[in-house]
Amino acid sequence: MKTFPTIVLGIFLTLALIGMVTFATFSATNSQDVGAVTIWGSVPVNLVEELLTNVRGRRDDFNKVKYIEVRADTLDAQLVEAIAAGQGPDLVVFPASSLVKDSDKLMPIPFDSYPRRDFLDTFIDGASVYISDEGVLGIPFVIDPMVMYYNKALFADGAVARSPRTWDEVIAVVPSLTKKTSSGTVTQAAVALGEWDNVRYAKDILVTMMTQLGTPVIGVSDVVSGATRSLGYRSLLLQTIDGISPADSAVRLYTGFSDPAKPAYSWNRSQKESRTAFVAGELAIYLGYASELTELREINPNLNYDVAPIPMMRGGGSQGHARILALSVPRGSHNPNGAILAAYELSGATAQAELVSLTHMPSPRRDIDPSSTENSYAPVFRAAALKSFAFLDPDPASTDPLFGRMVENIASGKYRVSESLRALDEELTRVLKMK
Repeated sequence: MKTFPTIVLGIFLTLALIGMVTFATFSATNSQDVGAVTIWGSVPVNLVEELLTNVRGRRDDFNKVKYIEVRADTLDAQLVEAIAAGQGPDLVVFPASSLVKDSDKLMPIPFDSYPRRDFLDTFIDGASVYISDEGVLGIPFVIDPMVMYYNKALFADGAVARSPRTWDEVIAVVPSLTKKTSSGTVTQAAVALGEWDNVRYAKDILVTMMTQLGTPVIGVSDVVSGATRSLGYRSLLLQTIDGISPADSAVRLYTGFSDPAKPAYSWNRSQKESRTAFVAGELAIYLGYASELTELREINPNLNYDVAPIPMMRGGGSQGHARILALSVPRGSHNPNGAILAAYELSGATAQAELVSLTHMPSPRRDIDPSSTENSYAPVFRAAALKSFAFLDPDPASTDPLFGRMVENIASGKYRVSESLRALDEELTRVLKMK
């Protein structure tokens, strides 16, 4: 069993060498047919098949391109096992959240084939996480930005004229949008923040606050081993700007919404799960993703809600977290050249315009006009996508409980904010070293 990691490492090193030779001869202007290409991804199969049908109407060489839907929570593990067994796909819809943990499973597209400048000019800034030292790790395909949903009826009832644009404005409207019984029980909440288990996307929201204040949590750094230099990752949680800790400020802002002694108090651990409370008409503001628009309406057709950008920091940033998926070539692809040709087509302007029409979601491309869709929320989604970022999560499954423990320790008064942040920084560093 001790030799197994060595065997797997040897397999990936061999595949990396093969990939370098393959892409060295590839060009974006290559006229060869796509051929047989198998794509894996978590995007619904009916959606991708409809897009592929449109492409096949334009290109005969897409007849052997097939898509297999794989659950998002098992995609990474299945991909690793399939590559090791020599049975992996030719192309994978790869999430940005897996880049730190599994980017070594991908074959970078050299800059000679896809210039860095072309990538940056074509796609939104948030997609630049797919650029590595060796080349492009994936061609952006789908983006799902975080936005703010708000209950228009509750806003009108609380005499709040418009959606808050900053976090200061969110705090200011809390008294108008929160209702309590004489004993202090919250029966209607302004916004679901401050707790962990009953706040959907709690980590994404907290990381957004930190990023807006100037701490992207995980940063890229140089790793030097002898004469070899490569890119690595490190925790930025404890960094300061002019003597101030952005992470400390973000955590205090977040936890203040569940502190009865703070003016922002609106939420506690006895409340329903945040999205459940929103669709029940008991929560005024819900921070979620653009892709939830249709689902929210289906759950409660009578819910009178609207969509606005996620609040920004006064004097700080306005970025919001986004889930970004790119078309990447995994090591061991049996048809890497055809896979890249397929990726170019599916991420191209024509296919992306069709995908926007099918999903009513924004595109990671800069040149897709959202006004061409019937979705009245398209401009909001588009603006959110342009200002979005992708969190370089070391290992989503491992870091979720670490962030949750930090918030719970602060909310319970067990540890101070600085102590909890230091502990989280140590844990993130440990996870990064295990990568």
